Amino acid sequence: MALYLKQEAGGEEGNIRGLVENCAHNDDITPLVRLLFEAQSLADSPSIITADGQQMVSIICSALRAVAADQGAAIDDVCHSNATAIAQTVAELEHMQSTVEDVKASLMGANQTMQQVGSNLVTNVQNVNRLAEVQDNLQQAAAAVRAAQGVLEQCMAAGQLINEHQLYPALCMLDKIRRKHLASLLSMLSNKGAPLIPSRRISSSSSSRHHVSAAQQQQQLQAQRAAAAASAAAAMKRLSGRDLEHLQQLHAFFSGLVDDMAAAVQRLALQGFHQWLVSMRACARDVGLLAIQAALVERCREEDLGAERKALLAALAAPGGRSVRDIAAELAKSPFRQDLLKEASPDADKQQQAVQQDNNNNGGSSSSAAGFSSVTGSGSGSFTSADASSLRELLKRPSRKWVPAAAPLAEVSSLPGQLPDLEELFPGEPQRAIHALVQQQKQRRSSSVAVSGRSSPQRQQQQQEPPQRQPIYSLLDVDMAGCHAAVHVAKSLGCLDAFRQHYLDQRRLQVSADLQPPQDFLESHRAYLAQVAGFFVIESYVQRVTDGLVGPAEGAALWAGAQRSLKATLEAAFDQLGTASLMLMVKDFVLLVCVALERAGYQVAPVIELLQATQARYHELLSAQLQGQVAAVVEADVLSELEIRSEAQHAATVAEYGLPWQLEGAGTGRRVQLSASGVPPLPYVAPFTCCVPEVLSLVRRYVIDSLAYLRGLHSPQELLPAVLHQRDRMLGKVLVEVLSLKARSVASEEMLRECMKVAANAWALSGALDGLDDWTIQQARPEWAAPQVAAPAPDSSQGSSRAGLSAAAAAAAKLARARNRKAAVASGALTNTVQAALRALQDASERDVLRSLTGRIEQLLEGSRKGDWCPGEALPASQSGWVDALLSYLQETFDAGLKLLPRFSVVHLMRLALRATATAAMRAFGPEGVKGFNLYAVEKLSINVATIERFAGRWGVASLADELAEPNQLCRLLLSSKLEDILEPQLRRQRYSALELSAVALALDKYRELPQQAKRRPEWPTKKAVDAVAKQLRAQMVSGAAGMRGLDDA
Repeated sequence: MALYLKQEAGGEEGNIRGLVENCAHNDDITPLVRLLFEAQSLADSPSIITADGQQMVSIICSALRAVAADQGAAIDDVCHSNATAIAQTVAELEHMQSTVEDVKASLMGANQTMQQVGSNLVTNVQNVNRLAEVQDNLQQAAAAVRAAQGVLEQCMAAGQLINEHQLYPALCMLDKIRRKHLASLLSMLSNKGAPLIPSRRISSSSSSRHHVSAAQQQQQLQAQRAAAAASAAAAMKRLSGRDLEHLQQLHAFFSGLVDDMAAAVQRLALQGFHQWLVSMRACARDVGLLAIQAALVERCREEDLGAERKALLAALAAPGGRSVRDIAAELAKSPFRQDLLKEASPDADKQQQAVQQDNNNNGGSSSSAAGFSSVTGSGSGSFTSADASSLRELLKRPSRKWVPAAAPLAEVSSLPGQLPDLEELFPGEPQRAIHALVQQQKQRRSSSVAVSGRSSPQRQQQQQEPPQRQPIYSLLDVDMAGCHAAVHVAKSLGCLDAFRQHYLDQRRLQVSADLQPPQDFLESHRAYLAQVAGFFVIESYVQRVTDGLVGPAEGAALWAGAQRSLKATLEAAFDQLGTASLMLMVKDFVLLVCVALERAGYQVAPVIELLQATQARYHELLSAQLQGQVAAVVEADVLSELEIRSEAQHAATVAEYGLPWQLEGAGTGRRVQLSASGVPPLPYVAPFTCCVPEVLSLVRRYVIDSLAYLRGLHSPQELLPAVLHQRDRMLGKVLVEVLSLKARSVASEEMLRECMKVAANAWALSGALDGLDDWTIQQARPEWAAPQVAAPAPDSSQGSSRAGLSAAAAAAAKLARARNRKAAVASGALTNTVQAALRALQDASERDVLRSLTGRIEQLLEGSRKGDWCPGEALPASQSGWVDALLSYLQETFDAGLKLLPRFSVVHLMRLALRATATAAMRAFGPEGVKGFNLYAVEKLSINVATIERFAGRWGVASLADELAEPNQLCRLLLSSKLEDILEPQLRRQRYSALELSAVALALDKYRELPQQAKRRPEWPTKKAVDAVAKQLRAQMVSGAAGMRGLDDA
């Protein structure tokens, strides 16, 4: 195009005309339009093209006019050249027109003739078509009537199934009628001929092969019913007028019939479900007892296994070289293993069923109630293996098949026995026949409503007959047919959610009734708790065996609500129980119930916490009971000597409780030869009275009762600290208090020996604590207990080796027990609180002895101070009378102490007695002593003190006579010729270290000079010299006190 413009710019305007001719020839003006617009946008456009393009437009228009003129001239030339031919052609056309008019007239005449003939033929054809349509309608109506009769027959078959209590097949048939037969009938009546393709039928076989959830089944069922309803609506849309009205009536009739039968199935299923609820409540107690029995048997089996392991460890640790095979053979003959073999025998089930049948025939009660007689009977203690001996065989029993025995509904039985034939009702008039069937259906509905309140004679007879309960041996024997039937019906009808809510409401009502606390909880607590346990065991079983009826959340919510009521009932019941044995009995059964419920999948931690909260009250009641028993035993003890005469008595009294057979330090200096079994030479006197073994026996019984209550409430790691805490708390509160009362009752001078025996009893009990700890550890944690190794019998040929082996075994056992106690102390289980309390009790009793002893000593020496302390002449060189009485009293007291108290206590008592004697002797020179004395009296006192020192030296106690150093040094000072030696600090520390300056000063103030002393005893100091020494002593005392104050200030 640019090239064309350049040529145009050179003055060749003819090219534009050529372009116009080409556009006219091709019927396309696009090149001209492009030329017009592109010419203005080129930079090298010719100068003849203005900016607005008007000149180009004028050029193109002139070219177009030129081309048009040329074409017009060409046309004129053609017309002039062909004028003759055109005229000839026009003439021929005029001639042909006349011929056409003739032909047209003949055709019109023939057409009239054909119209006359065809009108008769059309009338005949229309009559034939009308007759064929009527015939087709009659055939379709007959087919529809036969289809309706088939639907009614299917409904009759479904009614027969309902009458036979076959609910699920009846529902499947009703669903088939609704989806297939009724849809086909409507399709036929709507003149479509071809029945609708039915959707897949839900049958028992398909549901068993393809397991789907309840929600998916309901969705499938709703989709199928929606498809059937849509097909029915589509069939009705194809009709109008009176036919549509008749079709709607027929559809309403069949739909109402199917709905009534489905409602009958639902009511029958609900009746069976309600009967199932009643039967479940009736058998809940048996199921609960069955679960409790299983928990009891399991616990007894664990206890038997623990005892067997303990015996096995003891047998393996015992010396004697027994092989493992021999030990295993002996254990296989134990009663526990024999019971296990009986349970595993194939005839065990048959034997137990025979026993149960005999029980049913004799007592008329269920086998489960008879089997649980030992569990539900009244008792005062915890369950043991003997309580479960008659219950072990009830664990494994074959399941029974359920046989339906329910009567059909009255509404179903009132259905007609045979449907009428439509051909017999108004022959040739199917519409009237359908109206007649509708009226009959309305009459049946009214009659069924009228008789719905009356039951059939068969139903009345079944109601009059008492139900016969079948024995329950396991959960498989629980009849779940009513629940399964109701669940299947609810799923099939698509109302599972409503049925689930109804189920939960009914079960809540049942558990609320079961949880009502009984009037006498103690008498009926086992039946009450078994009913509650059976309810929830059955509920757990329902959750497992029913598909989608109850979920874990609903079951947990039901248990949580029941748990609150159960806790309130148990809390009030435990508060009302007045003895520890009753609390133990109730707690043990409640714990078995908790184990059974925990095995069923329920959380029982709140109930366990409630039981743990009751252990404080239980131990208070147990301690109060034990306090009365211990007080009676201690009060009945006359504190006489306990003589051991035989090895059996030694084993039952001393060795059994770990009591010492002799006082500590009693065998000093001599070695006692024990027998091969560790028994000392018989007979011997025990270092305690008869109440100590009895008290330890009561304490062990307390520990056993405490363990029986705490076991199951604490873990194995927490059990030992808990029982030791309760035991130590009881010992510190009960035992120490009772022994303190006994000690206060004998704390008098006349009952000095009895007071010593109370102290010896406290010492013996303190020494038996290690054995009590070992025994408690063995009871609480058998795996910590060291095996008791029996010493072998002595042999004449190998006596030394046997003795060495026995000693080694005893040492190993002692070391093992020490390690166990160390582990218990490290874990915080063992404390020294009881040891300290018994030691304090022993010290208190010894203080009472010392108080009585010092009182008697003060009484004897008080008489000596009343004598003449300023005799005019020398007194006899023998001891005074009060010394003889004192030494006799001390001899008797020390002898009794050596027999009744440990060595360290006796030594302590001797020292304190001589110290009290010295203090009483020095009291004569004190402010409350004599008014004056001379050296004759001091000589006599020196003789008396020397006699007492010799008496102290006979007991073999090191430095026992040093307790008399103060009066001895004072006498030696007064009788010395150098009284002023007391003024020298160095000499005073060497010779008179026991004297106090204040006591010496007071004694010197009371010094009296003898008449004519210078002649008679010139070596004795004068009164003036004594006063001077006393004055200097007081000066030293003042200066010493000032020096001490100066040191304190510095």
